[in-house]
Amino acid sequence: MSLDRHSLLATVKLLLTLLVAWLVAGVAYLATLLALDHFLGARQLADAWQAGYRGRIARDMAALLVDSAAITLPVIAAWGLVVLLTMRSHRFPRTMLAIAAGVSLLEAALLLFGFTPLPEESQVSIERNVVWIDALTELPAFDARRLLFTAGAKKVKDVVEQRRDDSDLRTFLPMSRIFGEQHDALSIFRPNRLRKIDAPATAASVDRQLSATLAGLRRGDSLWFIYNGHGGMESSDPSENTLRLWNDSTLDVRRFATILRARPTGVTVRSFMPQCFSGGFARSIAMNPARPSPDGIDTLQCGFYSVPHNQESEGCTISVDSGEYRDYSSYFFAALSGRTREGNTVELDAPNGRPTLLDAHRWAYVNAASTDIPFSSSEYFLELWQPWYLRWQTVRAVDGDNPYLRTALALAKKLGIEATGLHELATISDKGRAAIQ
Repeated sequence: MSLDRHSLLATVKLLLTLLVAWLVAGVAYLATLLALDHFLGARQLADAWQAGYRGRIARDMAALLVDSAAITLPVIAAWGLVVLLTMRSHRFPRTMLAIAAGVSLLEAALLLFGFTPLPEESQVSIERNVVWIDALTELPAFDARRLLFTAGAKKVKDVVEQRRDDSDLRTFLPMSRIFGEQHDALSIFRPNRLRKIDAPATAASVDRQLSATLAGLRRGDSLWFIYNGHGGMESSDPSENTLRLWNDSTLDVRRFATILRARPTGVTVRSFMPQCFSGGFARSIAMNPARPSPDGIDTLQCGFYSVPHNQESEGCTISVDSGEYRDYSSYFFAALSGRTREGNTVELDAPNGRPTLLDAHRWAYVNAASTDIPFSSSEYFLELWQPWYLRWQTVRAVDGDNPYLRTALALAKKLGIEATGLHELATISDKGRAAIQ
């Protein structure tokens, strides 16, 4: 076990904190004992102090402090030794990372979903994302493809987009502002323009299509579940986060996980979810999403999400200018395909020559000009796995091949921060802070 300077200082800091906490608790404990045992209350203690019993009180406190130290200090030392040994045994797990890193665009059956609960929330950006992703994934030879979108192929007006400027708009827009209806004045509704839709995106349809597709797979097959739409946070329990589907229906994390658990043994599932509160669906890798445990993980499942479970994401707009889109989908699939929506080349250093889903996730994390903080099932697994004390410090030198360290250093470089390790990133210079601001 190697110790770098930062790790050693962090360990010393932890032990000093424990010592101070012990002293504060000890003094409070001793004061209580003295008050009860010698003077039968705080008032008598004050009277005794004023009456000249200071020497006796000081001697009694010192004796009790020594007695307390003889008992508690060995306990603290033993606890510290256990922490050090446990930290040494907690090597960086690679199970979930290996799954995510081994994924390529050509190795999956495909389910592509465009979900919105109501027409007024079916922004054109969602439709354009689905059209773009559908085109990108058309070339790989998927054995099965399913596309579900809003109302399906019924040709109802299920997409809202920004109205183009015309004389009527210029005439009535000032009046609409008076009544607070300018958003409606700027919006028009139309049927979706997708070429082939297999079914509407209601909760019942999604449940049925996902279950049927999984049932048709066998050991060694894989499914890629791609979502674009809205999400909901129904409570403080992330396992109750939802996909908000057509006709105001929902599918929560628990039901999604239940559907995936019923798949044949040996089938791999990979999910992409850029909706608000999407990080809650990372819990679907747990055998029990309501009570997740690192010992109960589905190791043939991984997912990529735009934000943690309690954060809103970017991406829903009625603008028809795709060059303005700053959502996670735009960056993720640009990295995966090698080109942005506008046709610009993406420079991505893929270790195996072909970008994987994890490569695309990291590229989006570093390069996205948005408020989204991408999150993956690997990161969620690490949060479950790590002991509580590893959240604040480590006594092991960080592995230089750690993918998260590489991502952090790449982001630091982009922001103009000079750093070669985590200890430098933890103490960002004034120059670095100015670059971030």
